[in-house]
Amino acid sequence: MKLPTAALIVCFLLAGVSCRSSYVQPSSGDDNGTISGRAFDAGSLEQIKEKHKENFILSKKLEEEADWLRVRLQMVEAELKANRTKEIELKLLLEMAKYAKSSDWLPDGEGFITDRQKAIWDARLDVTREDYKLSLAKVRLLQRDLDELRSEFAERGRHAPKNSVFK
Repeated sequence: MKLPTAALIVCFLLAGVSCRSSYVQPSSGDDNGTISGRAFDAGSLEQIKEKHKENFILSKKLEEEADWLRVRLQMVEAELKANRTKEIELKLLLEMAKYAKSSDWLPDGEGFITDRQKAIWDARLDVTREDYKLSLAKVRLLQRDLDELRSEFAERGRHAPKNSVFK
């Protein structure tokens, strides 16, 4: 019984030695460009400083892009509101023209549209046109803000698109 126990111990020792000799020292950096925290020397300190600087610059660029995208989104929403307001105005004009044309067919000349109804439509049309003008003014203000951001980016050597992606 002593022989199998001794053989078992020798096998464990040999297995331990063989596993220990295949240990590989980790490298100072991996595939993602990160730096291992195991070995600190003058070279790794410089690498860390460089990576920190690169990361800081990237963060600033992303913040600038986020600022530009926020203003661009506001501008697109303002353009969309202006477009929808213009659509309402055109539908109202179309409706008014349709009833005016139908009124011409009637022999008495009075037609479908009473003076009161015409005044209501004219008031709605005036309000819609004012909303459209305000929407366009907001678009112009946001365009000015985008132009300012674009010029700031140009001073830093960056580029931002001038117009919509879909125009």
